Amino acid sequence: MDKINNNIPEQKNMPENKINFEVNPLDVNIAKMQFNLLSRCEKEIPENGDFTPVIETFKSKSPRLDLSEIKIICHYDKQNPGIKDSNRILSANISKANKEDLNLELFSGTKAELLEYLKKQDFFKVCKLNALN
Repeated sequence: MDKINNNIPEQKNMPENKINFEVNPLDVNIAKMQFNLLSRCEKEIPENGDFTPVIETFKSKSPRLDLSEIKIICHYDKQNPGIKDSNRILSANISKANKEDLNLELFSGTKAELLEYLKKQDFFKVCKLNALN
């Protein structure tokens, strides 16, 4: 027990290879939007009836992207506002610098289904795919 077995290589023997890690601002901001929407929808959206739309926005400042803004809106089904378990609709408006705005309906369903959708990675993939194309 007097000896300590120290198999850690000395600093001079460590490889010079460094891991390059680049944070993509679009990924980070879409992930933030997803988290914020989930948090806000849990608190601000009732099971039934109408409510003030929940809106999350990301404005791109990157000259490398042909993207101006992503706006995600959660609103209610205006045709059936008062019925039990009426649809909550999640839509995206993607503005690009030199193209026409893209409006998508990402999801339509009950509050519980909406929260499940926002917990999955599908939201992230769909937003990123449409923002880049």
